[in-house]
Amino acid sequence: MKLLYQFMTMSFLLTVLTLSVVGISFQQFTKETLKENNYADLYRYAQSVQKNSQEHDEIYGEVRESTIVRFLQTTKTILKNQEVNLYFVMRDNHVIFPSGIEEEQARKVITKRDWQELEKGDSISKTLPTDFFLKKDERAYVMVPYYKKTNETMKLYGALVVTQPTHYIKERLEPQIINLIKGFFISIVFAFLFGLTFSQVHIQRIQRLRKVTNEIAKGNFCINISPQGNDELTELAEDFNKMALSLSDSEQEILRQEERRKQFMADASHEMRTPLTTIHGLLEGFEYGMIPEDEKKNAIILMKNETNRLIRLVQDNLDYEKIRTGQITLKRTTFNACEVVQNILVQMESAALEANNELIFTTSVPMMMFADKDRFTQIVVNLVNNAIQFTKNGTITLSFSENELETILTVQDTGIGMDEESMKNIWERYFKADPSRKNTTGESGLGLSIVKQLMDLNKGKIEVESELGVGTTFILKFIKRTSEGEESLC
Repeated sequence: MKLLYQFMTMSFLLTVLTLSVVGISFQQFTKETLKENNYADLYRYAQSVQKNSQEHDEIYGEVRESTIVRFLQTTKTILKNQEVNLYFVMRDNHVIFPSGIEEEQARKVITKRDWQELEKGDSISKTLPTDFFLKKDERAYVMVPYYKKTNETMKLYGALVVTQPTHYIKERLEPQIINLIKGFFISIVFAFLFGLTFSQVHIQRIQRLRKVTNEIAKGNFCINISPQGNDELTELAEDFNKMALSLSDSEQEILRQEERRKQFMADASHEMRTPLTTIHGLLEGFEYGMIPEDEKKNAIILMKNETNRLIRLVQDNLDYEKIRTGQITLKRTTFNACEVVQNILVQMESAALEANNELIFTTSVPMMMFADKDRFTQIVVNLVNNAIQFTKNGTITLSFSENELETILTVQDTGIGMDEESMKNIWERYFKADPSRKNTTGESGLGLSIVKQLMDLNKGKIEVESELGVGTTFILKFIKRTSEGEESLC
């Protein structure tokens, strides 16, 4: 079943059920109200006769049946058009008005229990399916006690009974029932129209969601839904927009990573081709005896350097993949980080001098570090190497500091620096802050990515501060040891 029809059916059934319950309740309430009003009218008639008759009895000092009969006859004549009948039944069930009613018939109307209630001074209201002559005629009865004074005491003399057919109640109720039925059907029509309109509005909103879903399925992640209202469908539309935005960002990220991958493959191919071409050319020179004897040593050194360049390129990629896939296990120990840094600077001094850079280490006291020593060495080498690549005729300064929780290493250079966009991407694979250097540095673009991965594995933090044309500062924070011995991380 279509959702539109489900909404309409649900709305229609709910309306019918509500109107039915309200209508039946209203009908019963109205019927009971009319019955009570009818009893009240009959009770007033009985009280009027009782009052007039008893006032007359007080004049003569006794209860006279003739007086009661005369008042009943007069009242009956007045109320004749309303089909109101009056009866007077003695305590022994003898009917003095009207005549012709047997005591047995009276007992069917006024039961023994009714007499007990009348003796207490209570009035009685009830509806019976027959009249006093036991003919089938549903009537409402009101019975009031009639007392006479005997020896200064009041004694029940009889019962004054006033009756009226109940069809008067039905006649009064019928117009209201007809109006109620009319209102019922009018309400159903309006409910149907309202349900149709309400359902169509919601179906249109759902159709918009369906249309957007189809667009997303086709790969259009830039589509957006304008939320309307403040309900669950609005929340769904907002979640849909978030999903579309997330998918769009994911697609852009995939495209960006794919572009980086292609760029890396092009860079790697070029970097591998350059040393391979050099090595191949020198080997051909050796093969055909084209290299002079005094140049052979330089040729061998050149081939060795180019081979190391290839090894470094492959090793960087292997390291990155091992770190990314969790194949590296770190063993954190406590060691003197100053000694490690000093050894690294000695090894890299020649590379720095080639770029006319000065390496400076400002910490002279031992600084204990809790980390994997080999990977710490790799981190420092990568950062210093990165600083040398992007600094010419400048300085590269390393220093240690500490607080209660961390040991901090700062690597600062006076190189080309980076803008904010570059700083957001430096940890990503294949990214180079200065693409123009890709053909001259021979680097894979993985150095800083490896640094970030290794810092995470060491439970450390790395921050970067940079200004374009001024320089860059890397701040590495290592958590201090909390227990003795080694700690393995993977």
